[in-house]
Order: sequence, then C-alpha cells, then structure tokens
Amino acid sequence: MKVLKASLKRKLVISMLIIGLLPLLSNIALNFSLSGKAMESAANLKMTLLGNNKKYLIESYVDDVGKQLLRLAEDKMTTYASEAMLDALNQLPDQVDNSPEDLQRYSRELKDFYVGEFSSKLDQHSTAAIDTSALIPASQESVIAQYLYISNNPHAIGEKDMLDLGDDNSLYSQLHEAYHPVFRSVQDRYGYEDVFLVEPDKGTIVYSVFKNIGFATSLVQGPHKNSNLADLFRRAVAGEKGQVYLANFKPYLPSFEAASWFIATPIYKDGKVSGVLVFQLATDQIANIIANSNESVPNVKAYLVSGDQSVIAHSDRQEYGRLKGVEVQSGAVDLALQGQTGLVSGTDYQGEQVLTAYMPIELSGLSLALVVDEPLDSVMSSVYTLRQWGLVLAVLGALFIGVYAVVLARSVLKKLGGDPAELQAVAQAIAREEWEEVDGLVQGERARDGVLSSMMTMKESIQDNIVRERKISQQNARIRQALSSVKSSVIVT
Repeated sequence: MKVLKASLKRKLVISMLIIGLLPLLSNIALNFSLSGKAMESAANLKMTLLGNNKKYLIESYVDDVGKQLLRLAEDKMTTYASEAMLDALNQLPDQVDNSPEDLQRYSRELKDFYVGEFSSKLDQHSTAAIDTSALIPASQESVIAQYLYISNNPHAIGEKDMLDLGDDNSLYSQLHEAYHPVFRSVQDRYGYEDVFLVEPDKGTIVYSVFKNIGFATSLVQGPHKNSNLADLFRRAVAGEKGQVYLANFKPYLPSFEAASWFIATPIYKDGKVSGVLVFQLATDQIANIIANSNESVPNVKAYLVSGDQSVIAHSDRQEYGRLKGVEVQSGAVDLALQGQTGLVSGTDYQGEQVLTAYMPIELSGLSLALVVDEPLDSVMSSVYTLRQWGLVLAVLGALFIGVYAVVLARSVLKKLGGDPAELQAVAQAIAREEWEEVDGLVQGERARDGVLSSMMTMKESIQDNIVRERKISQQNARIRQALSSVKSSVIVT
C-alpha cells in the first residue's frame, strides 16, 4: 500500500518538475547563450577600443615629437650651431695645448676612462665581452673633444650634461657654453634621452647633451658606424626637408647597450643639407603612455614591439624592466607586423591563455606592432558568474517546484483520502463484501478524510442494509415456517 500511495505523489512531483523546469532551464540556457555572446562581443569591443586608444596615444606622442624636432631643425640657431660647431671641432687641435706630451696625455686619460669607468658601467648592463679600448676615436679632434667633455669632465657618467664650458679657451668651448644650455633645456623639458647635432659628410656627432662615447665620432667611419643611429643618419641625410625618420629599436653601445631608438630630420640651409638633428627618445615615455592608459583595466597588459619583435614598451613596469629589448614570439605579433588588425584567442609569450587585440603602427616609415592581452579567465569571469547564478536559480527553482508539488500531492491525496489505486482496491473489496479486507486496507484516521470517508460511510450503509435485509429475511423465514406448521395442523384435523 505504501508503494501504491507513493505513486500519485511521484507522478505529480515529476510532472510538475518537468512542466516547471523545462521552461526555466530553456530560459536559462538561452540566456547563457545570448549573454555569453553579448559578453564576448563586449570583451572584443573593449579590447579593440583599448588597442585603438593606445595606438592613438603612441602615434600622437611620436607626432608631437616630430613636430618639436622640425621646429628646432628649422630654427636658425640650430642651423648656425650645426655648422659653427663642426668648424670649431675641426679647429680644436690648433686651439688647445697640442704638444706631443699633451696629446699623449689626452689619449692616455681618455683610454683610462674607456677601460675603467665606462667599461665598469657597461659590465653592469651587458654580459657581452667588449674591448672598450677599440672604441676610442682615432682623429685628434675627436680625442680632444672627448677628453674635454668626457674623461676630463668632473661630473659622473649620466651627469656629463652638467658641464657647460670645457677646461680650455677654444672656439668650440665658447660655442658649447652658448648653445648647450638651450639644447639641454629642450632635452630636459620634453624628457628625451639625448639631443645630437650631426654633420652631413662624415656623420660626425658635433654635439650631444649627455656626451656619451658616441660624441665627436663619425657615424660613417667611426666605431659606431653599424649602430641604429648610424642607419638613421644615412636615411635622414638623404631625406627631404620637413620629413622625420625613426630608427629601429636596438641596443646602442654608447648607452651601455640599452635598447634605444632615435628620431631625426635633416637640417637644410640654402636648399642643401647642412646637418642632421637627432633626438634619442626615452622609451620610458612610451611605456608610461601605455601604462597610464591601462590603469582602469588592471588585468589587461599591452606592449609595443619593433620590427625584429623586441619589446619597446610594456604597460607592466616590472615586465618592461625584464623584457625591454627582448625578442618575444607570438602569433598576434607576427600578424600585426604583417600589417593585419584583429582579435584572436591563443597563447601569449608567457604561455598564458589570453584574448589578444593586435594592430600595426606605422611611425615615420617604422613598422611596429601593438598587442593588448587579457587573460581568458578574466574575460570569461562575468560569463562564469552568470552561469553560476543560473545554476543556483535552477536548483532553487527545482526545490521550490518540488516542494510545491509535494504539498499539492498531499493536498490532493487528503481530498481523496488515499491514493486512487488504494481507493480502487477498497471499492473492489466493498463490492465483494470483503469487510475484513476493507478494514485491513483502511486503518487509523484516514477513514475520516475525503472520498475514502464517503466510501467508508457507503460501506457501513451497505453493511447495515445487508444486516437489516438478513434480519427481515430471517423473520420472513420464521413466519413462513410458522404458517406452514399451522397449515399442516388444519389439514390433519
């Protein structure tokens, strides 16, 4: 009987769960699909906008630098300084103490600087074995200029710009005292690494703010003729007026092998190139641009890559310090350097699963790649949260429907007084007049509930009628028997 009784409850619960959960689960599944696609589209849009914003900021920065470069190159002071300092540099051997002993002293002290202070500093930044004595310039004017403003400069490396006037009475030093504060102010105001004036024939750097060991050397024949600065000089000196050129991002030995890049423009006078003006760009500026535009999205990282796939700038300052100038490999970088723009899910240079926006950047003839990454876990976190809430709602819905179905089943059974199968068994037992079986089927208080109560009332009524009919039948039988006896007596007499 317990099995029979449970059947209606089970059917009601299962039916209501199916009826209630099917639309609920269908709705949740549809929401999962639509919201997942919507969130994916939103993530794609966010990454694209971030990439475009960073691209715009980088292009704007380089464009502003180019405009500053052109303004300074077109200034008559720059034109005059370029020519005058070249002439004065060539006259140095005649305007300083130039006895054999003095020249030997200049060379000796300059060599001491190269193999001592410069070499020690270089070892801190590079593991390559470099014979620094081989970097010493050969010409007298170059040796004297470097002696005056590098080895005999009382300021430490990185602070050589503090010397305005060399320890001599040469024309070069007089010109340096006049122009150096101006160019140093430009360098300091706009945050450049250095500013150079280069003469057009031999590519001699006739002036620089910080006086690294490239100062007074030839970019055509000197020790740094194969540097990215030398490549840039050759492009700029053959370039057109009003055009700017960018160097590839590569290690530059005079900057202690730090990955460096430069921007240059030719200086024109009377229709001819009279020199080349060069800014050494501070790569930290680009890194700051990328990092500062990334503050609202902390999980996103962005980095700028040169044509040889080395990192120029990175939004994560710690990563930037580790990866600056390091070559990175990823499919997104390859696609961007091929001039393509798009979004892709894949693996970044660290092997992490990311959503990547990639795009090319063309800067004054230099092809770069901008890559913006966000971990897929971060991208999908909202989708995961939505799905978790959907599952919670499904479980709560199932519980609610299940509880409601049980309560409803109990209410129905209470109205009936029992399971329909049990009522059927009771009815059949009543029809057979199996009263003990009926009493066995119906026990306790249940006989007082619903339809079963009526059936029990009907059963009692039937029982009473049967008892009454039996009594009447018995009385009739006795009467017939009595009449039969009377009749027999009359006939005998």
